[in-house]
Amino acid sequence: MVIALAVLVLLTIASCAYAAMSWRDASSAQGELEHLANYDSLTGLQNRVAVRTELAKLVAEKGRAGRVGVILLELDRFAAVNDTYGHDVGDQLMVAASSQIDKARLPDEQLFRLGGPAFIVVCPSAITRDAALERATALQTAVRVQYRIDHDHVRISASAGVVLLDQRHDSASVVLADAEAALREANRQGPGTTVAFEVAMRSKINPYDAEARLRRALDNNEFMLMYMPVVTLDDSSLVGVEAVIRWADPEHGVIAPSEFFELLEDTDLLGPVGEWILREACSHTRRWMDLYPGLELVTTINVSPAQLADPDYISWVTRTLTEFDVDPSRLCLEITEGAIRKEVENIWWSLRRAKEAGIQLALDDFGTGYSTFDYIRKFNLDVLKIDKVFIDRINASNEDYAIVQQLISLAHALDFVAIAEGVDNAEQAATLASLNCDLAQGYYWSQPQPLESIEKVIARGSIRPAASRAKKIDWKAPAKPNA
Repeated sequence: MVIALAVLVLLTIASCAYAAMSWRDASSAQGELEHLANYDSLTGLQNRVAVRTELAKLVAEKGRAGRVGVILLELDRFAAVNDTYGHDVGDQLMVAASSQIDKARLPDEQLFRLGGPAFIVVCPSAITRDAALERATALQTAVRVQYRIDHDHVRISASAGVVLLDQRHDSASVVLADAEAALREANRQGPGTTVAFEVAMRSKINPYDAEARLRRALDNNEFMLMYMPVVTLDDSSLVGVEAVIRWADPEHGVIAPSEFFELLEDTDLLGPVGEWILREACSHTRRWMDLYPGLELVTTINVSPAQLADPDYISWVTRTLTEFDVDPSRLCLEITEGAIRKEVENIWWSLRRAKEAGIQLALDDFGTGYSTFDYIRKFNLDVLKIDKVFIDRINASNEDYAIVQQLISLAHALDFVAIAEGVDNAEQAATLASLNCDLAQGYYWSQPQPLESIEKVIARGSIRPAASRAKKIDWKAPAKPNA
C-alpha cells in the first residue's frame, strides 16, 4: 500500500512537471511567434506590423496636445549594391546601415524596418516641421559613412519623407501613405533629399481599396488613351505617337499612370488592362489608316516585364494586329531599361518573336540603368530613347551634353533610331538637332492629347507628317493627309 501511494505521488509530480514543461514550451513557442511577427529577421528591428501597431496607438491618442514626427528613410539606389555585390553583401550593408541609424536615434525615438531598404523613425519630441526635418537630416548623416565591402569602400545616402502625425490623421495607413508621398517627392528631387509632407502630395489612390476601384474602372470603361506626338527635329513633322494611359476617375478626376500602374502589377489586373491598351491602340491606328489613306504613323505602347515574360503574349499581340488589320510594322513595343534586367531569357524569347513578326522594339530610359550594352546587342532593338534626365540639362551641363552626344552616336553606330524624350524648349531642340538626333518628343511640341485632339493635329497639319530622318523604322507619311 505504501509503495502504491509512493508511485502515485511520483506519477503526480512527474505529471505536474511535464505540464509545467509543456506550458513553458508553449509559452516559449508563443513568444517566438510573437517575436517573429513583430521583428525583422535580418536587422532585429521592429517591423512593419509593429510600426502599424505603434502608429495606430498614436492615432488613438491624437486628442492629446502636440504632434509626433514620423520619418521614412530609404537607402538610395540600394538595388545597385545587390546587383554589383550580390544579395548576401547587400544584407550585410543593410544591417550596418540600420545600426548607424539606431545609434543616431534619440532615447525617446523608435526605429522600425518597414521593408526593403526603408526604415521608419517615430520621434515623439519632434513636434514641429523644422524639428522633424532636423532629425531627418541627422539620421541621414549617420547613414552617410564609408562602408567596406571586400576591397571596395562604398558610401550610400538616404532620402527621407517627413510627416507630422496630428489631428488630420485617422489611421496608421494614412500616416504611412503621407510619409510615402513625401518620400516619393524626395526621390524625384534626387538622392539624399529630405521632403516634408504637404497635403497636395497626397495620392488620389488609397492602396488598401485600390484593387476594387481599379476593377470598377475597367468594368466602367474609365481608362482612356492619350497620345504624345513623336516628331522630327528639322521641321517638327509628326512621324509617330506614343500611347499613354490615363484613368478618368469620377471621384478624383484624371489620374496619371505613375499613381496606379504599380498597383496593376501587384494584382491580376495588368493582363486585362494591358489587353485593353493594345486593342484600343490598334483600333485607333486602324481608324487613322481609314481616315488618312497612306499615313504611316508608328504607334508605340509601353509593355511590362510581366507581359513579356508570358510565352503567349506575342502570339496574342499578332492575333490582335490581324483582327484590326494593322501591319505589324506600325506597332512599336516600348520597354524600360530596368525591365530587360528581369527574367532576361523569357523576355528575350518574346522580343525575338516580336521582331520575327515585324513589330518594332524601343528601349526607354536609355542611359539610366546598369549592364545595358550587353542587352542591347542581344535584343536587336530598333529605337533607343534618351531619358529626360539628360535632356533637362543638356545646355547647362557639359557632362550631360557629352552623355547625350555619345548616346546618339552609339545609337547610330548600332543602326538604331535615337529619340530624345522630355524636350521642353527650343534651345534643347536646337542642340539635339545639331547633334543629329533623329526624333524627339516633349512638351515643346505637345503634351499627351486625347484621340479627338491628336486627330485635329494630324488633320490641320500643325505638326505636319513628312519623311522622317529615321533609319531602321519607316516612321514616315505623305506630305499631308487629307482631312
